[in-house]
Amino acid sequence: TGTCMFGWAAGTSRPRGSSSWKVSKSLEDPSPRRSHNRRGHKRAGRKVRSAAQRDEAQANGVSVLFANITVWNEAHATRLFKAKEDIVMAVETHLDKEDVVKWVEQAQRHGWRSCGGAASQTGRSEHGTHGGCFMQVQRAFHSEPILAHSSAADARLVNSDVMAFRMVTIGDIKCIAGCCYFTSGGNLRCGTNRMILETLERLSRGGTIPLLVGAD
Repeated sequence: TGTCMFGWAAGTSRPRGSSSWKVSKSLEDPSPRRSHNRRGHKRAGRKVRSAAQRDEAQANGVSVLFANITVWNEAHATRLFKAKEDIVMAVETHLDKEDVVKWVEQAQRHGWRSCGGAASQTGRSEHGTHGGCFMQVQRAFHSEPILAHSSAADARLVNSDVMAFRMVTIGDIKCIAGCCYFTSGGNLRCGTNRMILETLERLSRGGTIPLLVGAD
């Protein structure tokens, strides 16, 4: 489990804290926006950030919490839902589809936009599963899920047990944020590991869209 800070300083060409990122467009100080909500006002049980609070959060950078939690339980869910970070990623959740939908709805009640992928059956035992992923983004940042099931009633489920991504807008820049889980001891040139790398390449359009990925 780890927490890190990524962000663009206004007027710079790359994020603070990561020399490997290359961003072609600098973040500019956003123009003031009108807000119809009082500062810290709660709507439908959720805390709503004012425009000024949102702009301040985005100007100061993005904090990320990534965790391989091995087994999802109430304690882990509470920790994730109460996280102070802007983006939270978790792998090896071992949740089935029904549980993913349940916890996505819980995350939404706590003020997050989230999605997740169900674990797959290993076939080694009746209840044995592999993978499972979950991610959530603070509502202060506009985000949309990627790789959502076309047949799903909504975008709560993603069609993978080893990765979940969202398109997140930070200031005036869109980036791909998400988590993935590589097969231990596996070759990166074949199988699921290669599929993950190829997916990242495709989503980032060959590296033209910034990536913010937590992986294990």
